Amino acid sequence: MFLAIINEAYYHVKLDIAACPKHKRMPWYLKEAFRELFSMAPSEEDDGESPYQAAISEIRDTLNRLGFDDVETELFFSRYNIDPAAQLPSYDPYKLLKEFEAKLRDGKADTRAVESITLEDVIAQQEKMFDLEKVIGLLTTKVDFLLKKLDTLENVRKK
Repeated sequence: MFLAIINEAYYHVKLDIAACPKHKRMPWYLKEAFRELFSMAPSEEDDGESPYQAAISEIRDTLNRLGFDDVETELFFSRYNIDPAAQLPSYDPYKLLKEFEAKLRDGKADTRAVESITLEDVIAQQEKMFDLEKVIGLLTTKVDFLLKKLDTLENVRKK
Protein backbone atom coordinates (compact mmCIF):
# COMPACT_ATOMS: atom_id res chain seq x y z
CA MET A 1 0.00 0.00 0.00
CA PHE A 2 2.83 2.38 0.91
CA LEU A 3 4.55 1.79 -2.44
CA ALA A 4 1.29 2.42 -4.27
CA ILE A 5 0.91 5.81 -2.58
CA ILE A 6 4.52 6.75 -3.37
CA ASN A 7 4.18 5.55 -6.96
CA GLU A 8 1.00 7.59 -7.46
CA ALA A 9 2.63 10.69 -6.00
CA TYR A 10 5.70 10.14 -8.21
CA TYR A 11 3.42 9.76 -11.24
CA HIS A 12 1.71 13.07 -10.48
CA VAL A 13 5.06 14.79 -10.02
CA LYS A 14 6.27 13.45 -13.37
CA LEU A 15 3.08 14.74 -15.02
CA ASP A 16 3.55 18.15 -13.40
CA ILE A 17 7.15 18.30 -14.59
CA ALA A 18 6.18 17.36 -18.13
CA ALA A 19 3.36 19.93 -18.18
CA CYS A 20 5.26 22.83 -16.60
CA PRO A 21 6.48 25.67 -18.81
CA LYS A 22 10.13 25.85 -19.79
CA HIS A 23 11.00 28.67 -17.37
CA LYS A 24 10.12 26.45 -14.42
CA ARG A 25 12.36 23.55 -15.35
CA MET A 26 15.64 22.79 -13.63
CA PRO A 27 18.07 23.61 -16.51
CA TRP A 28 16.47 27.02 -16.95
CA TYR A 29 16.54 27.63 -13.20
CA LEU A 30 20.21 26.61 -12.90
CA LYS A 31 21.20 28.75 -15.88
CA GLU A 32 19.43 31.78 -14.44
CA ALA A 33 20.92 31.14 -10.99
CA PHE A 34 24.44 31.01 -12.45
CA ARG A 35 23.84 34.16 -14.48
CA GLU A 36 22.57 35.98 -11.38
CA LEU A 37 25.49 34.69 -9.36
CA PHE A 38 28.13 35.74 -11.87
CA SER A 39 26.53 39.04 -12.82
CA MET A 40 26.61 40.25 -9.19
CA ALA A 41 23.15 41.70 -9.70
CA PRO A 42 21.28 42.64 -6.55
CA SER A 43 18.85 39.94 -5.50
CA GLU A 44 15.14 40.58 -5.24
CA GLU A 45 15.18 39.57 -1.58
CA ASP A 46 17.34 42.48 -0.45
CA ASP A 47 15.89 44.25 2.57
CA GLY A 48 17.43 47.59 1.65
CA GLU A 49 20.49 47.13 3.86
CA SER A 50 23.78 47.10 1.99
CA PRO A 51 26.14 44.16 2.50
CA TYR A 52 28.59 46.58 4.17
CA GLN A 53 26.00 47.74 6.70
CA ALA A 54 24.91 44.14 7.30
CA ALA A 55 28.52 43.19 8.05
CA ILE A 56 28.93 46.15 10.42
CA SER A 57 25.73 45.17 12.25
CA GLU A 58 26.91 41.57 12.52
CA ILE A 59 30.32 42.64 13.88
CA ARG A 60 28.68 44.98 16.38
CA ASP A 61 26.25 42.26 17.56
CA THR A 62 29.06 39.72 17.91
CA LEU A 63 31.19 42.13 19.94
CA ASN A 64 28.22 42.93 22.20
CA ARG A 65 27.61 39.21 22.80
CA LEU A 66 31.27 38.81 23.74
CA GLY A 67 30.90 41.46 26.42
CA PHE A 68 32.31 44.51 24.63
CA ASP A 69 30.65 47.77 25.59
CA ASP A 70 30.00 50.62 23.13
CA VAL A 71 33.32 52.36 23.78
CA GLU A 72 35.30 49.15 23.19
CA THR A 73 33.32 48.47 20.03
CA GLU A 74 34.16 51.93 18.69
CA LEU A 75 37.82 51.36 19.61
CA PHE A 76 37.73 48.09 17.66
CA PHE A 77 36.31 49.88 14.60
CA SER A 78 38.87 52.67 14.84
CA ARG A 79 41.76 50.22 15.30
CA TYR A 80 40.88 48.38 12.09
CA ASN A 81 39.93 51.60 10.25
CA ILE A 82 36.25 50.66 9.85
CA ASP A 83 33.81 53.52 9.40
CA PRO A 84 30.39 52.26 10.60
CA ALA A 85 28.65 55.35 9.22
CA ALA A 86 30.01 54.92 5.69
CA GLN A 87 27.48 54.46 2.93
CA LEU A 88 28.76 52.52 -0.03
CA PRO A 89 26.90 53.26 -3.24
CA SER A 90 25.09 50.43 -4.96
CA TYR A 91 25.40 50.10 -8.69
CA ASP A 92 23.12 48.41 -11.15
CA PRO A 93 25.51 46.53 -13.46
CA TYR A 94 22.98 46.46 -16.30
CA LYS A 95 22.52 50.23 -16.15
CA LEU A 96 26.28 50.78 -16.15
CA LEU A 97 26.65 48.43 -19.10
CA LYS A 98 23.96 50.26 -21.08
CA GLU A 99 25.58 53.62 -20.33
CA PHE A 100 28.97 52.34 -21.45
CA GLU A 101 27.51 50.85 -24.64
CA ALA A 102 25.82 54.19 -25.39
CA LYS A 103 29.13 56.01 -24.90
CA LEU A 104 30.86 53.53 -27.19
CA ARG A 105 28.25 54.11 -29.89
CA ASP A 106 28.64 57.87 -29.55
CA GLY A 107 32.44 57.63 -29.54
CA LYS A 108 32.67 59.41 -26.19
CA ALA A 109 33.88 56.47 -24.14
CA ASP A 110 37.08 56.53 -22.17
CA THR A 111 38.56 53.23 -23.30
CA ARG A 112 41.56 53.36 -20.97
CA ALA A 113 39.55 51.52 -18.32
CA VAL A 114 39.03 48.50 -20.57
CA GLU A 115 42.31 48.44 -22.46
CA SER A 116 43.42 45.34 -20.61
CA ILE A 117 40.32 43.39 -21.71
CA THR A 118 40.90 41.85 -25.10
CA LEU A 119 38.55 40.15 -27.49
CA GLU A 120 40.28 36.85 -26.71
CA ASP A 121 39.41 37.28 -23.03
CA VAL A 122 35.76 37.86 -23.85
CA ILE A 123 35.68 34.88 -26.20
CA ALA A 124 37.38 32.68 -23.60
CA GLN A 125 34.80 33.70 -20.96
CA GLN A 126 31.98 33.08 -23.40
CA GLU A 127 33.35 29.62 -24.20
CA LYS A 128 33.58 28.86 -20.48
CA MET A 129 29.95 29.89 -20.05
CA PHE A 130 28.90 27.65 -22.95
CA ASP A 131 30.88 24.78 -21.43
CA LEU A 132 29.17 25.38 -18.11
CA GLU A 133 25.76 25.34 -19.79
CA LYS A 134 26.67 22.06 -21.52
CA VAL A 135 27.72 20.51 -18.22
CA ILE A 136 24.47 21.61 -16.60
CA GLY A 137 22.55 20.15 -19.54
CA LEU A 138 24.44 16.86 -19.19
CA LEU A 139 23.71 16.79 -15.48
CA THR A 140 20.02 17.27 -16.07
CA THR A 141 19.95 14.48 -18.66
CA LYS A 142 21.76 12.17 -16.23
CA VAL A 143 19.32 13.03 -13.45
CA ASP A 144 16.43 12.39 -15.83
CA PHE A 145 18.00 9.05 -16.78
CA LEU A 146 18.32 8.12 -13.11
CA LEU A 147 14.70 9.04 -12.48
CA LYS A 148 13.62 6.86 -15.40
CA LYS A 149 15.74 4.02 -14.08
CA LEU A 150 14.15 4.38 -10.64
CA ASP A 151 10.75 4.34 -12.29
CA THR A 152 11.55 1.10 -14.09
CA LEU A 153 12.88 -0.42 -10.86
CA GLU A 154 9.62 0.46 -9.11
CA ASN A 155 7.67 -1.14 -11.94
CA VAL A 156 9.79 -4.30 -11.68
CA ARG A 157 9.24 -4.45 -7.91
CA LYS A 158 5.48 -4.18 -8.40
CA LYS A 159 5.42 -7.16 -10.72
